Amino acid sequence: EAPHNHANQADIGRKVRKASLFIGKPVIVLSALEPMDATSELARNANEKRKDIAHLYPGSKQVWVDSEHAIPLEKPETILFAIREVLPPRPSNTPQ
Repeated sequence: EAPHNHANQADIGRKVRKASLFIGKPVIVLSALEPMDATSELARNANEKRKDIAHLYPGSKQVWVDSEHAIPLEKPETILFAIREVLPPRPSNTPQ
């Protein structure tokens, strides 16, 4: 197991919060309802952080998906729903 530098993680978190890349754009954070079942420090840390990850993107929405870690493989319809929710609607005369 690789050592974790918590000071570096805190610095990365500050940089993400300061980034303006997502301001004014819709963000949906999809989080697996099932926690990681590993007992490593990394798994415990990831399980704790995912509870509040949406705060990194002001105005975002966190959606809890009845899935384990592989949401795109286990629940692909959730990915499609999130994409459709943030994309502007198509004009009615546009083919699907």
